[in-house]
Amino acid sequence: MSKVRNVLWADDDALGVLFPLNRLLKSTPGLAVECVGNYKDGKAAIDGMSSGSPALDAMLVDVLIARGGKEHSAKVNLGFLLAEVAAVAGVRQVSFLTVVREAEVADAYARLRRDYPKTTFDYFDKTRLLVPKFWDDVLDSLRCASEGGK
Repeated sequence: MSKVRNVLWADDDALGVLFPLNRLLKSTPGLAVECVGNYKDGKAAIDGMSSGSPALDAMLVDVLIARGGKEHSAKVNLGFLLAEVAAVAGVRQVSFLTVVREAEVADAYARLRRDYPKTTFDYFDKTRLLVPKFWDDVLDSLRCASEGGK
């Protein structure tokens, strides 16, 4: 029996328009998924790793994520900041699922990959969700978390 991968999905859309994918992700064998809708809750979940919560193996995150608290608007690159918090905490796999084109954030993405070589980073275009096998590629990236990446 293979190990269950603990996954954090940080994306306000996962609690709204992408809720069917949230259910699909949570029903995927081998994945235990916690879903949060903003940076503040995502950081709390990552911080909880050191206070007895199960260690996170992977994170699926949107580049555009709300800060949380009183501020509800999505902020560009907060997903990158949350990815950095996850990498520092030892999360081995971070997969971005976003409408932000990779070319628009190429410098920030390259910096993450350079500064956190023990974490594998993948980037997925949310506008391709209806492309056959796209979701399988996202799931594969999350499943590889405890196997040292892809």
